[in-house]
Amino acid sequence: MSIAEQLRSHLEEIKRNPQSAQAWNSLGDAASNLKENSMAAGAYLSAFYLENHNTLYEKKFYTILSILKSSKEDIEFSYEIFRLPLQTAVVFLFGIMNTDLRDLEGKFGVLSKGGFDKILFDFSGLQAMTGFGPSLLRKILEYTKQKNGKILIFNATENIRTMLELKKVIIPYCSSLREGLSILKN
Repeated sequence: MSIAEQLRSHLEEIKRNPQSAQAWNSLGDAASNLKENSMAAGAYLSAFYLENHNTLYEKKFYTILSILKSSKEDIEFSYEIFRLPLQTAVVFLFGIMNTDLRDLEGKFGVLSKGGFDKILFDFSGLQAMTGFGPSLLRKILEYTKQKNGKILIFNATENIRTMLELKKVIIPYCSSLREGLSILKN
């Protein structure tokens, strides 16, 4: 049986009730059991977004995220984009954000076509930003402003903050994932 077939009932429940944190948590548990870590992390993050007072969802998310981060330690640049309910996306960046960002830019094109206008960037796995990184962030900032959306950053090092300031990419910061999700949701 394929992974999609094994997860079908969970996905159907989410389709029926996309704002049910319990349905997202159930999908996360099933995906985690199948070692589909990216899907599990996204599901737990969705549950946490919908019920950000529930620390169990937060713990499950961070447990899976640590597995994802460890799998990306030797990669020059990588990212994970989680599409959450309510047209929200959370983006985790890893490595060095260098000049070749076409794939990431393409993914943001897909997000924009899907109406995602609330975006939270986690820079905790980002070691440095060079090349077109600030330019891409400026494009995303302009898009969210046009859509009356919101964009936030958290876990940025002082070097990355300085780089963004020098490039005049002014994106608000938040202190934690919980705070960022709360701001985007309201």
